Amino acid sequence: MAPKRKTVVISDSDEDVPPPKQKNSPQKKSKSSASSSAPASSFSYKDYLQRPGPESLGSKSIPEGAPGCLSGLTLVFTGELDNVGRDSAVEAAKRYGAKVTAAPSGKTSYVILGREPGPKKLQTIQDKGLKTLDEDGFCNLIATTSPSQDPSYLNKVKKDEAKVKKDAEEMEAIEKEQKAKDKRSSKASSFESTSPNSQLWTVKYAPTQLKDICGNKGQVEKILNWLQNWQHQLQAGFPSDNSKNDIKSKRALLVHGAPGIGKTTAAHLAAKIAGFSPLELNASDVRSKKLIENTTNIDNTSIDSFFGSNSETHPLNHSTCLIFDECDGMSSGDRGGVGAMNTLIRKTRIPIICICNDKANPKMRPFQSTCGDIVFRRPEATQVRSRIMSILHREKMKLDPVVVDQLVSGSQSDIRQVINMISTWKLLSSSMNFDQGKELVQQNQKFTIQTPWTVMSNLFSPHMFGATSTSTLGSKADYYFHDHSLIPLFVQENYVKCNPAKARDSNNEKAEFKRMKYASKAADAISDGDLVDSMIHGSQQQWGLMPLHAMNSTVRPASFMYGGFKSFGRDTISFPMWLGQYSKTNKNIRALGEIQAKMRVKVSGDRDEIRQYYYPTLWPRMFNPLTESVPDIDSVINLLDNYMLSKDDFDVMSELGVGDLALEKTVKCIPTKNKTAFTRNYNNRDHPIAFSRGQVIKPSAAQIKAEVPDHEDVLDDEDDNVVDVKEEEDDENDDVTADKLVKQPKKPAASKRGKASASRGKGSK
Repeated sequence: MAPKRKTVVISDSDEDVPPPKQKNSPQKKSKSSASSSAPASSFSYKDYLQRPGPESLGSKSIPEGAPGCLSGLTLVFTGELDNVGRDSAVEAAKRYGAKVTAAPSGKTSYVILGREPGPKKLQTIQDKGLKTLDEDGFCNLIATTSPSQDPSYLNKVKKDEAKVKKDAEEMEAIEKEQKAKDKRSSKASSFESTSPNSQLWTVKYAPTQLKDICGNKGQVEKILNWLQNWQHQLQAGFPSDNSKNDIKSKRALLVHGAPGIGKTTAAHLAAKIAGFSPLELNASDVRSKKLIENTTNIDNTSIDSFFGSNSETHPLNHSTCLIFDECDGMSSGDRGGVGAMNTLIRKTRIPIICICNDKANPKMRPFQSTCGDIVFRRPEATQVRSRIMSILHREKMKLDPVVVDQLVSGSQSDIRQVINMISTWKLLSSSMNFDQGKELVQQNQKFTIQTPWTVMSNLFSPHMFGATSTSTLGSKADYYFHDHSLIPLFVQENYVKCNPAKARDSNNEKAEFKRMKYASKAADAISDGDLVDSMIHGSQQQWGLMPLHAMNSTVRPASFMYGGFKSFGRDTISFPMWLGQYSKTNKNIRALGEIQAKMRVKVSGDRDEIRQYYYPTLWPRMFNPLTESVPDIDSVINLLDNYMLSKDDFDVMSELGVGDLALEKTVKCIPTKNKTAFTRNYNNRDHPIAFSRGQVIKPSAAQIKAEVPDHEDVLDDEDDNVVDVKEEEDDENDDVTADKLVKQPKKPAASKRGKASASRGKGSK
């Protein structure tokens, strides 16, 4: 029996209209018939959203279907299903071989519609004339459909199988060629003693050609071209063409991207193809500043001296390529390593490739100016699946392509992790079904830190706390630990903007009452979370209460207010305004403390009293004279001088006003010419400054002797010369004429001439 069909009608009004419930009827194969069976009358989308949910929510189960019954179909799910959880429905579609995409397109076979479907998807369905199914139609599709016999689909499957066999044969030929080279080399004995089965699959099936790399082939070609032109650029002095993506003028490259997508493998392969010998430094090596400066051979001196090269007679042939892997994971034992490596990059005579996962890491800032930028992105699932299927064929493992897709999606296209998972599974069995693959993915699940906006979208989505949701309480609490200091602030800022799914009712007044009721419960939960947070970050430091704080501040408010943000006409989520207000509050408190420290010379009162009592009295006397047509500038300046306040304090106090003393009602009302005259007159005068003179107390000789240690071995050379205070006082009383730095007056020349004449007179006698 053919699957049932469901159509979509868009009304002339501004509201988007989802499909109404219809009785099951035989479905025709032509797409044109899908739109011809539309009902004559449409209904309001708003009424559809506010209708009560089914009484047997979550009671229906997905039927068993033939293996591969949905193979060749492309499905799109939108909205919340009535009886079957959406996650379970998507999993069932993948189990039976269907391809599930996020958005409908011309290649979409069916769109499964639930409650609250996306308006954009509904419009796409109408524009492209796509076939739609409801929940019953989807279950009937699984139960009644046999594996696809479409010739085009079968030809595609045969081509994929032929490609897998071809790739496996090429891998086998390369392996035989490598074994032959090893036998001819001098190290054949060491390789013969090692069994191929003992090798890691990530090493055994490492790419040996550029076509073997999954994705990022354009980036690998850039690295290869850069290495091939490196010697020419070195001789030319690395000239720059002033382009934005100029990497030829760089002595080094910075390759960054997600882990496990082939950055290190691509660097090694490109270096070997370009004729370089790769030398890798990774996290297992000590990469401190001293070791990098002393041991890193950026001039190839050891190789040059071995071959007896002379840089004066002929240029050196540098054959080493330094690969500085995991440079963003340098620990405290690698102190100064990044700066030392960046210094070596500026003068290196060998190519250097730096590899990291996150370019935005503050440790990577020195490399951004000296290295060319190469971005690696996650490969497509189809590329990874093709490579994995070839490896499985070589290892004689039987895995359905649907299972391989599940492993690839669960590892987020991390081909290294997928190879490790199937190599471990090979020790137990040579086959794997869908459920076993699902369990294996959960055991090796790769957690990534999501942005606060993604966390909020998932946490307050309509299906997160629904009756058909399969998410556990622990998985919901994990959203809090993505950023435990910021996520509660996002929840507190945005929970009132939600349209709770529990509060939807046909009666608008009743719906608003329910919404306020659940908002009140969410606010109470957030208040309880603040009390717990004070015990965590307060003096008690009870960090064991963080799971409780996660429940009160994040999970419980979301359980009341989940339902999405779109009903308020905005898809964006606001950043917490509390952070900006908190920063402004601290700034004003510091400024008020400085003002109170200056005014305490004339007034008595702490910081709060200055703000509450003195400020409202002083500010009108400072402000009102400047707003008049003929400003009384002298009275304002005298008032500031009387309380030891400066012009900067006047500007700061203008920001502390609220109500009638706010900035908009006071300073902004002062004419510009009055402000200029006030500033000019204030700068032309001298003003008193409030300060406290420190008292210098000299230690006595008894105190100095009391501080001398008892043991002689702890005395330093500087401690032996203990200056006596009495000698310092004698030095202070000496005549300044004895000081060598004081210039003495010269004796008159007449006295010298008198001496000379006297000596001549004695001689004549």
